Amino acid sequence: MQLTRVDHAAIAVQDIDAALQFYARVLSLPVFDHQPCLSGDGTPLSRGRTVILPVGQSAIALYEEGGDEGIHHLCFEATGSADSERRLLDRDEHLGLGIATVSPGAAFDPGKAGRHESVRNIDHIVIASNDSAATAAHFRQQLGVEIKRKMTRPGTQAHLEFAKLVDVILEFAGPPEPKPGPLRASYWGMVLTVDDIHAAIAAARDAGLPCNDPTPAVQPGAMIAEVKGGTGGVPFAFIQYNARPMDDPYPA
Repeated sequence: MQLTRVDHAAIAVQDIDAALQFYARVLSLPVFDHQPCLSGDGTPLSRGRTVILPVGQSAIALYEEGGDEGIHHLCFEATGSADSERRLLDRDEHLGLGIATVSPGAAFDPGKAGRHESVRNIDHIVIASNDSAATAAHFRQQLGVEIKRKMTRPGTQAHLEFAKLVDVILEFAGPPEPKPGPLRASYWGMVLTVDDIHAAIAAARDAGLPCNDPTPAVQPGAMIAEVKGGTGGVPFAFIQYNARPMDDPYPA
């Protein structure tokens, strides 16, 4: 099996209408009906409402189930997957992560929604663990994901490794040195690429959501700002590229 594209990021929320204040109102993403992923025994993961919001070449799916639990799982389009249903793999076999797969012919086509006016795509999804190198190696060896880059984050010295599936980067993040104990990972948060970070911040604040002022990102020329609530338990940020001079003093 080889993961080739992020079909959608599934977010478990307590109240879809409340969550849509951010995902549909602030981000202005189109809303489609959606069939939930299936568990290993073929039962639907959610008994409540489900909607999908296309963004870039992927999508965000909201599942009305339980509390605001953050990213429940990532669903990937995968070669070698004969299943036309979006089916969740065994978490214990994948470091505790929720990973679902769907065959390319049955994957959701975000192109039918058209390009969004201000949100370009999911820039990256952070996968945190006690050993980011080992987590990245698991994705490479077990799921056919090519690791494109490794680096040490300035300041925190965190060890980062990166893969890119079409327009979504998977960022594997961990401490400078692996922490002892069983290898476990979690979906820490998500960053969206926007055309105008100041407009995105203003839209969040107009909706009553706390959002900090933009600060320089580690990416050359980019600015980033965090949304601090109203996202269904997911740490979110906006990033705008080419937002500042490339020769500024901030590190790349």
